Amino acid sequence: MDDVREYYENILAGLVDGIVVVDPKERIMTFSSSAEQMTGFKARTVQQQPLRNVFADEKKLHRLVEKTLATGRGHTDSSFSFKACRWEHRDLGLTTSPLLDRDGNPSGVVIVFRDLTRMKSLEERVRQGERLASLGVLAAGMAHEIKNPLGGIRGATQLLREELSPESSCYEYTDVMIREVDRLNKIVEGLLDFARPVPLHLRAMNVHQVLDHVAELVELEYTGKAMGIVRKYDPSLPEILGDPDQLTQVFLNLFRNGMDAMGGAGELTLTTRILPGYQVLSGDPVKRRMISVEVEDRGCGISPEELKKIFLPFYTGKPDGVGLGLALCHRIIEEHGGKIDVVSRPQAGTCVRTSLPVVAGTEP
Repeated sequence: MDDVREYYENILAGLVDGIVVVDPKERIMTFSSSAEQMTGFKARTVQQQPLRNVFADEKKLHRLVEKTLATGRGHTDSSFSFKACRWEHRDLGLTTSPLLDRDGNPSGVVIVFRDLTRMKSLEERVRQGERLASLGVLAAGMAHEIKNPLGGIRGATQLLREELSPESSCYEYTDVMIREVDRLNKIVEGLLDFARPVPLHLRAMNVHQVLDHVAELVELEYTGKAMGIVRKYDPSLPEILGDPDQLTQVFLNLFRNGMDAMGGAGELTLTTRILPGYQVLSGDPVKRRMISVEVEDRGCGISPEELKKIFLPFYTGKPDGVGLGLALCHRIIEEHGGKIDVVSRPQAGTCVRTSLPVVAGTEP
């Protein structure tokens, strides 16, 4: 009997979909490991608990289970949104099927959760990539057209400055013109960086070394301020396939954003972990494991409306920002075969999650 139970438990553990089985009184009898990952609940804490107590706010789920028990027929809902944990919502496909005994009588309900979050996220990433690619082509053309006239304006202003005496009322205006031209030139250079494909020099590397290096730079930059960096590293993390210089640029930007969101003072938390499952990278037939790097602040947070725009070029929440930093981070991580997500809540902080592929053959 134990062998049979272990056999079926192994089958459930191998399924990607989350499986929950309830008895006729709607008590949870089975809660698979995939269901744990999707919901954030642990099987040992929900076993034998009423479904209504565990999923207290999910009226749609309760209605489908009741209909299945009453009619003996299965039901499906592909638009089930479930709030898991840490402000994160998951889009789930929900199916309920009757569990029948030997005589064909209903003895419970089998609930199948299918995680649609990744699929919807992938669709959004494709759309985002297409938008950024189009903007990149436009940005490159604009940058080249603007850069030459700016050089001419700056040169003419310098010549004009040499012709004026320091006592002239127009002398200070030339300083303003040169300063503003230099500011525009900096924006144009940022546009070119965004539009210009930078060749990656990928190699096996320890992401913790990059994070520690960036943390040292940020600590020096914010010397004298009440800031701290908390490291929650997984020491068994395998090496990733990355370009140290490009990833340094990414995390430096994310660290600074986090510190700025806290007013230059506060606690920044770095968390690394190995992600479950495998991912097939574009152009690479090898399935790879992914690692996650989370940069979390306790700052002002980002509203849902702003969250949809943060990776767009020239969109910024900073008074003196250009709005190219996160767009560049997005492009660099995409070129590494990874992805970058942001989870935030106003007045509660922001968590930026970056996932990157590990070196093939080094998975634990």
